[in-house]
Amino acid sequence: LCLSLRFHFPAAAAHAGTVATIDGGGIFQSAVCAEHPMAEGAHYVEMALLEEGYAFVGVVGQGFDAAGGGRACDSAEGWLLDTEHGHVHAAGRASNWEGMPQRDEIKAGDVVGLLLDLGQRTLSVYLNGARRGVMVAPGMKNVDGQAVVPLAGPLRWAVEVGNGSSARIERRPSPPEAS
Repeated sequence: LCLSLRFHFPAAAAHAGTVATIDGGGIFQSAVCAEHPMAEGAHYVEMALLEEGYAFVGVVGQGFDAAGGGRACDSAEGWLLDTEHGHVHAAGRASNWEGMPQRDEIKAGDVVGLLLDLGQRTLSVYLNGARRGVMVAPGMKNVDGQAVVPLAGPLRWAVEVGNGSSARIERRPSPPEAS
């Protein structure tokens, strides 16, 4: 894939995956796949948390600028899974969702799969191959009862790492039950 903290990754390396990593405590950095915006259809990636720490993984809109130092989880056009708490961060607000992982359930070595279906405007989550649920869908509400900003393309895969964490992102075929 094309996620890296340098914001571009050669297409030849797409099959091996891209590693996003950051050193230092508490500092976050976002990276996006700028080369392949998704405007229609279904798309799937897997993110492996390589080291203890946590990450946010999901999608952002075309307006998010990772090079400008912004946080993907705070983007007005962002929908990301918080691997520490399990929440979805949409437009900078945390929300619970049915099937969300419990706090600290996602550990180093776990694989989070994300299935983006732009036709249905949904973002579904898989943990170690098991479907957990739909993290973003039309009509969802956040913990304050406010509507979650609905998905709208074109979108790009995004990852935000911090606290010394490292994650590998790989584009994969959709899980069989999602076809």
